[in-house]
Amino acid sequence: MLSRQTVGWTIGAAILLLIAALFAALFAAPENPAAPAIDIADLLRMTLTQAAISTTVATISGTAIAIALSRLNFRGRALTISILSSAIVAPAIAVALGLLTIWGRAGLIADATSALGVTWNWSIFGLHGIVLAHAVLDAPLVARILIDRLDAIPADRLKLGQCLGLGPWQRIRIVDWPALAPALPGAIGLVFLLCFTSFPVVFLLGGGPANQTFEVAIYGAVRQSFDLGGAAQLALVQMLACLVVILPVLLAAPQFGETATHRGYVWRPGATGSAISALIVAMGLLFYVSPLIAPLLRGLTAQNLLRLFALPSFWQALTTSLLIGTASALLTAILALQLSLARAGLRSRPARTALLLPAYAYLLTPAVVISLGLFLIVRAMGFAPQSAAPFALIIGSVLLALPFALSSMAPAADAIAARYGKLIQSLDLGPLTRWRFIEWPLMRTSAGTVLAMAFCFSLGDLGIIALFGTEQFATLPWAINRALGAYRTNDAAAMTAILLVLNFAVFLVLPRLIAGRHTDA
Repeated sequence: MLSRQTVGWTIGAAILLLIAALFAALFAAPENPAAPAIDIADLLRMTLTQAAISTTVATISGTAIAIALSRLNFRGRALTISILSSAIVAPAIAVALGLLTIWGRAGLIADATSALGVTWNWSIFGLHGIVLAHAVLDAPLVARILIDRLDAIPADRLKLGQCLGLGPWQRIRIVDWPALAPALPGAIGLVFLLCFTSFPVVFLLGGGPANQTFEVAIYGAVRQSFDLGGAAQLALVQMLACLVVILPVLLAAPQFGETATHRGYVWRPGATGSAISALIVAMGLLFYVSPLIAPLLRGLTAQNLLRLFALPSFWQALTTSLLIGTASALLTAILALQLSLARAGLRSRPARTALLLPAYAYLLTPAVVISLGLFLIVRAMGFAPQSAAPFALIIGSVLLALPFALSSMAPAADAIAARYGKLIQSLDLGPLTRWRFIEWPLMRTSAGTVLAMAFCFSLGDLGIIALFGTEQFATLPWAINRALGAYRTNDAAAMTAILLVLNFAVFLVLPRLIAGRHTDA
């Protein structure tokens, strides 16, 4: 039987070979001399500017939410944290459509101002719309990472600070900051990569070439100009830029899979501080939840649903999304588990980092590169490109979910190795016995979170299907995009509402079903 380290290194090598094959196929493709020239330096400047502003807004707002939650102890606190967790997997296309529903020229605010006799001329399209959408998508991720760190502050440190009469800013500097500092670099790096490689948000809310990013430029080079060589060059530049960020992320990879349960003491501020904290949490929830509730209110009407349910194309897209999401979730969980267990058995820090580096390939490699590379490889092998579409979607979804899956499973595997490693060696337990009686009972909660997260990521992904989507092969996000392009906004709203309901139901129910009565290590 192969050792866990052998299996882990084999998985990493396979991912690297896949990425290398995709780029080889791209660079072998011819350029289109008639394609318009792209200023890479200007494109890099625009992408970095957008990612930097989006990351700053998401980090500041997410940190404020986490600090405010750490000051409060109310009945709905656990539900609030669950909402933040579920917001992490909200489909980007749903958030973009939700913002359009609220802030668009035909949105809720426009209707309200029109009723008052005021014309609403503000446009959601542009850099501000991109930043707003990224804040909705990524600030809950930051808050979810940091709240666990704040809840883990020892009770004696909180009691000492309270006895010393530390003020609000002194508390942040002396008590909170030592807990936040180790997690912030990884959280900031991860959010920056998500913003840098964002496709659906920029594609739908960018408002034109002025706010174009690498992902959208690559998509345009392929779909509009069929300039495969130019797309490969853009992808390589993006990959090198992301590589500068990914190494610090690996060295400070955060975990955000489970709600902390070791909160033994609450240092409540005074009446003013509690009111400010409650206001921050309430405003944050309103900001995060409103773009998700708006499509539900608009889409979940009897008229919209009856019309949608009568469309065979909707049922075909829904079935395709469910099948691909299930396959992606299972494969993601298996790979994350194997890599986590293999990493837990290594003692060398460089080796541990190198083992997980390939798993972050999606954050380095644009989704359109994965899609186009697979398309070219399949075509070169003599197969119909449409036959590769399901496999391309599954592979892309797995690569997307792996970094987040490892952030949940790797710490649990490390904790088991540290706590029970010597006991396992002394009892000379075999791999299957070790897995059945020790590792699975302690990792099943993380496994449930990973399965739900991977399924939701796959269900809402628009990056891969953007090139493979056709009238005969579509997922829910692609069907939503097509409905928007055909100005069937009611159908798009209904499908978005169904997509959101599926996402949140799976994320809230599946981890609890798999975890049962067990807890993580």
